[in-house]
Amino acid sequence: MMRVMRWACILILWTLICGAPRVSLAETDVSSEFFEAKIRPLLVRRCLRCHGPKTAQRGLRVDSRPALLRGGESGPAIKPGHPETSLLIQAVRYHADGLQMPPSGRLPFTEIRLLERWVQLGAPWPTETGRDGIIDSKEHWAFQPLGRPKPPPDPTGWSANPVDAFILSKLKDHQLQPMALADRRTLIRRVTLDLTGLPPSWSEVQAFVNTSAPHAYEQLIERLLASPAYGERWGRHWLDLARYADTQGGSVDCPIPTARLYRDYVIDAFQADLPYDEFIRQQIAGDLLAGVDGARTSYDPQQVIATGFIALSLRNGIFKHYHPELIIEDTIDTIGRAILGMSIRCARCHDHKFEPISTADYYRLYGVFASSRYPFSGSEIPKFSAGESVRLIAPADWATLDESKRLAIEQLRAKISSQRANHQAQQELKQKQDRFAADVKRYHAIRARQEFDAALRTSIDDQDIRIREVEAKLDDSVRGLWNDLKARERAAGIQRVYAMREAEPRDSQVQVGGDPFDPGPLVQRGVPQKLGTATSLDIPAGASGRLQLARRITSHPLVPRVAVNYIWHFHF
Repeated sequence: MMRVMRWACILILWTLICGAPRVSLAETDVSSEFFEAKIRPLLVRRCLRCHGPKTAQRGLRVDSRPALLRGGESGPAIKPGHPETSLLIQAVRYHADGLQMPPSGRLPFTEIRLLERWVQLGAPWPTETGRDGIIDSKEHWAFQPLGRPKPPPDPTGWSANPVDAFILSKLKDHQLQPMALADRRTLIRRVTLDLTGLPPSWSEVQAFVNTSAPHAYEQLIERLLASPAYGERWGRHWLDLARYADTQGGSVDCPIPTARLYRDYVIDAFQADLPYDEFIRQQIAGDLLAGVDGARTSYDPQQVIATGFIALSLRNGIFKHYHPELIIEDTIDTIGRAILGMSIRCARCHDHKFEPISTADYYRLYGVFASSRYPFSGSEIPKFSAGESVRLIAPADWATLDESKRLAIEQLRAKISSQRANHQAQQELKQKQDRFAADVKRYHAIRARQEFDAALRTSIDDQDIRIREVEAKLDDSVRGLWNDLKARERAAGIQRVYAMREAEPRDSQVQVGGDPFDPGPLVQRGVPQKLGTATSLDIPAGASGRLQLARRITSHPLVPRVAVNYIWHFHF
C-alpha cells in the first residue's frame, strides 16, 4: 500500500502531465463568494418580485449590476463604494423621501448591513457564463477530459523529469530563470519541515551532509514518512479542510468532549497509509461500512469515528430542530470544498453562477443528509444533547451484554427520546406562533391597526411563558435520565462517540430562495449532474444514500485532481 505522500507525488506528476488543475474561482474571489452566499439570495427573496424581468416597478430592476447602476425613475440605485449616497441603501433604511423598500416593512438590521457592506465593496457581481447562468462543464477546469500533452522541449538540459519541463516552460514565459539546486543542508531542512513541520536536529543534518550513500535522500524520505510527526503534520492539513473544532460552533458553541477521537482518526489514517478513496468513504459513510446496522459481521469502531467529518457540521441554535437546513448546508459546503474543490452552498438559494451546480443538484445532496441522524454536543449539558451520540459497541457485543443492563439502558433511551419528542413539539408550536405573529404584524402594519398588534403580542408573550415553564420541567426530567444513562453505560464499559447514524429516509423539497418554509418541487436523492452519467443513486430501501454517495464521489476523477491541488499547495 502506498503511503499518502508517495501517492500524492505520483498524482502530482500525473496531473501536471495530463493537465494541471487550477484553483476554483470560489476559493480565490472572496467578494464574489460573499455576493453569491449573502447578497444574491437577499435580492431574490426581498426585491425580485417587484423589480425583476417580469415586473420592474418605477422602472427599476435589481437582477443585474448594470440594471442597478442604470436605476429607475429616481436615478441610479447604487454608487459602488458609496453606500451613504446609494439610493438603494437609503430606501432600505427608510431614509429616502417617498421611498421605503420593501413597503411592507423595513428589512432586518442584519440584512441592511449586508447590503451596505456589498455596496462598500464596490457592488461585486460575478460574471455569469453558460446557459441560464450556470457554467457549462466544457468550460470548467475540473471537468476537462484528461489528456497527455507532450512536455515542452528543454534544450538546456536542466529538466530532470517531465514536471521540470513544464515548470521551466512557465518560467521562460515570465522571463525567469530556475533556481540553483539546493545544497544538502538546505534540502534536508526543507523536506523535514515539509513532512513533519519540525526542523531537523543538528546530528541529522550532519549525517545527511556527510554521507556518500547513493540512496541517502530516498532513505531520508522513508524515515520522515514513518515518523509520527508526519501523521500529525499532514493530518492537520486535512483537519483544517474539515473545519475541525472541539466545540459545535454557532451561538451556543457547546463542547464536544469526544471530538478528539476524530482528530486521532485522521492522524492515524495518514500514518497508516490509508488509501485516499477509502479515507473519504469512511468519513462520509463509515458507520455503514462498519456494519453497525448488522449488515456485516465485522465491526471497526474507527470507521464509525470517521464520520465525525460530517458530525462536526456547524450547529445553529441549541436544539437540532431549530436550523437543520443550516447544519446540512455546512455539511454540503465542507464536502464541496474539501473533496470536490467547489463551492456548492450558493445553490441552496439559486442555480450557481460560477460552478456547474444547480439548485436541484443541491437538494439531491440535501436529501441524503436529511435522511441521516446527526449527533448533538454538550455531553455534560443534558439540555443540549440528551444522549444524541453513537454507542461505540459492535452489534454482536451488544447482543451478548447482560440482558438486565441492556434492557435498563434501552428503557432509559426510550424515556429520553419521549421527552425530546415533547420538547420538539413545543418548539414547533413556538415556531408556528412566531411565523403567524410575523405575518399578522406585516398585514396590520400596512393598515395601521396597532391596537390589534399589541393584543396579539400580549397573547404571544403569555404563550411564551407557558412554553418556558414546560421546557424547564422537561430539562430537569431529561437531566436525571441522562445522568442515569451515562452511569449505566460506563458500568457496562460502553463508550460514546460523536458520529453519524441513519435516520428515516426521505427525499427533500427545494427550499425556494433557501427558505425552509417556502417548499418547492420534490427532488430525488442523488448526486450533482456533473458527477456521473446519472444523477440518481441506487439506494436500498430504508437507507439514507450516504454509502452510495460516498462510492459515487470517490469513483470520479475530480476527487484525486482536487487532492493533488491541495497537496501541491501545501508543499509548494
